[in-house]
Amino acid sequence: MRETVEKIGDNLAQLVEDRQFQFMGSTHCGRVTGWTMLALAGAYEIAWDERYLQAMKTLAEDAMADQDPVCGGWLIYPMAYDHCTCKTARHTGMAGFITAVLINGLSRYYQLSGDDRLPDCIDRAVTFLDNDTWREEHLAWRYTSCPASPVGGQPGVTMMAHVNGARFGSSPNHLRILGVAWQAKFEGLLADLPSGPGFGKSYTATMYGCAQTAGILARRSEE
Repeated sequence: MRETVEKIGDNLAQLVEDRQFQFMGSTHCGRVTGWTMLALAGAYEIAWDERYLQAMKTLAEDAMADQDPVCGGWLIYPMAYDHCTCKTARHTGMAGFITAVLINGLSRYYQLSGDDRLPDCIDRAVTFLDNDTWREEHLAWRYTSCPASPVGGQPGVTMMAHVNGARFGSSPNHLRILGVAWQAKFEGLLADLPSGPGFGKSYTATMYGCAQTAGILARRSEE
């Protein structure tokens, strides 16, 4: 298992070092960069190879360079055609869950590196995610930055992004929204499900971050 993880880590690190593959720069870059950082973090915690941490640093530098200094999001990329169907002009930005994956990757890098630029970056990114996609009346996040996109529920990666916002950020609204979304999410999961196929591959997308969410909400309520 270690050999497999290190091979994956070496391959990802090489892709970052070569600077030929475009991690940032498109409407899907949040998950391309975010999942890569999370994979490198796992490899680093097994091998403690500084090469992996350096690759994460390069990706974090790229992400911070593209983060809007005013709104805290990543709005410079035209959205994919299936994410924004507006006819006059396509909106810019990303799907909310894609932004969340990037936040989670940056948060793991901060945990491993202690780079003091990251707490502000994470805080502003989670605030942007809520300003951009949270819909209090639905107790859920809209799917994308396009105002016409439907409400997309409470994705696990978005819950985890708010755990990171509460851990490393300064806005109490991150924890408040996390608590509201958690209650709505599990009221739905505890309801009787209609007959038909089960979760299948969507199980992990639904449950991702739930243990961390339960943990931080329990600790904060005790405090």
